[in-house]
Amino acid sequence: MALFVRAERGALRRLQEFVSARLLPQLAGTVNRPRRNDKIGLQLLGLALGHCESRAAAMGFTRLRM
Repeated sequence: MALFVRAERGALRRLQEFVSARLLPQLAGTVNRPRRNDKIGLQLLGLALGHCESRAAAMGFTRLRM
């Protein structure tokens, strides 16, 4: 997660250096940052849950059946 935050800050800084201040709102306005952050967060959560599930199966734990 920290790598994502660092990359986002770096991308914003590079964009500000590359694009003039007058054109920056028009170019950056096409990206919905909260939605993008939510999407990345859900992907990381799914990856973490999948990893935990695979480790539990590898260690011999299975779900209890009732």
